Amino acid sequence: MADISTGAKIRISPTSDIYTMLLIIATLFLLAGTVFLAMRNQELFGSWMPLG
Repeated sequence: MADISTGAKIRISPTSDIYTMLLIIATLFLLAGTVFLAMRNQELFGSWMPLG
């Protein structure tokens, strides 16, 4: 097959970076959930790890 590309790469940047914002929000929720579970384990079991 013939390759008719000239080698010029054109990258179109998105107008809104929605996926980056969703990733940041998901990371914050994951961090908040981890902190909540650690605090709840401390309250119920007396340590950060329930088996420790």
